[in-house]
Amino acid sequence: MWEQRPVLYNCASKSYSDRNARTKALEEIAEAVGTTVSEVQKRIGTLRTQYTRHTKQPPSVSEWRKKTKRQEWVIRMLAFLAPYVKKRTSVSNFEINNSERWLDEVEGSVENDQRVDTFSQKRA
Repeated sequence: MWEQRPVLYNCASKSYSDRNARTKALEEIAEAVGTTVSEVQKRIGTLRTQYTRHTKQPPSVSEWRKKTKRQEWVIRMLAFLAPYVKKRTSVSNFEINNSERWLDEVEGSVENDQRVDTFSQKRA
């Protein structure tokens, strides 16, 4: 049902921006399934999230696991979404140079604290 209504997933479609067309498609699905439009929207969002999560490459080889039957089913049934789902690359804002500077500052403050302690011990 979802696959036959590209207005719900093809953002290159002219009717994708048309709220009335999207609402009509959701209402058709809701009527065919016998549920509410909000439930259909929720289920579509959940399935799309599952599809992108299951097709995403894990960050390390140690996290590779065999897919469950349910996961394989989701990937197979929602394969029509593949051209429309963009994989975003992540960029870290954490720089190694900053962490080294932070570590130097922390070590420097520890050394200063120790110097203060030894200075106060000599005076006493």
